[in-house]
Amino acid sequence: MNTVLKNLLINEDEKAEGAICLKSSPTIVGIPIGTMCNYRCVFCKDDTAANDFVPMEVTYQEFEKIAKMIRNPANIGLFSWGEPLLNSNYKRMFQYVSGTNPDSFISIATNGSLMNEEVIDMFAGHGLVHVNVSLNAPNNPLYKKITGTGKFELVKSNIEKLNNRAKGMLF
Repeated sequence: MNTVLKNLLINEDEKAEGAICLKSSPTIVGIPIGTMCNYRCVFCKDDTAANDFVPMEVTYQEFEKIAKMIRNPANIGLFSWGEPLLNSNYKRMFQYVSGTNPDSFISIATNGSLMNEEVIDMFAGHGLVHVNVSLNAPNNPLYKKITGTGKFELVKSNIEKLNNRAKGMLF
């Protein structure tokens, strides 16, 4: 039995018993990695011009301090308020979490514009990855109006590449 499953079972027993002090680790963990975005979506509350919003990037050192504390979660989210793939250390962060938690799912929510072959290969290399791609319109004109970019066809193509690569895999 792998360590993630053991942790989940211990956690379920502790919940059933109403335990106050837990021996299990958290089963779902989210690690924030920044607030940068390459889109300007109309529905986003953090519009730089309107709110004096200052995008920031979590450094690898800051990330590592958090990631070192993680033990055997079922799911690890590498997330941001914006586009996580803009973090210059994303690949290194993903590899760290993947290497230290090989039985855990890794989740990402992305606008898909930066999801190239290298990123898709990285996801496929871990295998247990949940990728949520936001495609916020059914066509390019509306997509451009909503996101402030004309990247509809690129994102559609990247989704197709991900789907093709994921065939037969647990993605």
